[in-house]
This record gives sequence, structure tokens and C-alpha cells, in this order.
Amino acid sequence: MAALVQEQFDLDPFSGKFFLFCGGKQDRVKALYWDGQGFWRSIKDLKTAR
Repeated sequence: MAALVQEQFDLDPFSGKFFLFCGGKQDRVKALYWDGQGFWRSIKDLKTAR
């Protein structure tokens, strides 16, 4: 996901910003964040979330 941010969007994945992605079916949201020591990745399933 960090490579996608860097190559496709020409953004810096190490900038400390949150990057959000949705799947092809748009039923999940993925978040990517660099905290200075490593990447945090979180996935939220929107089918079960209300």
C-alpha cells in the first residue's frame, strides 16, 4: 500500500498523514499511517458496521 501511495499518487507515505483506500466492492476501508517507527494498517468492514 505504501508503494501504491508513492508510485500511483506521487505522495510521500512517510509524511505522517493517513491514507484511506476502499475496495473494489466498496465494502471495506483500509487505512495506512506511518508513526515514525513503522506502518499502521487498519481495515474496517463496512458490511457489519452501522
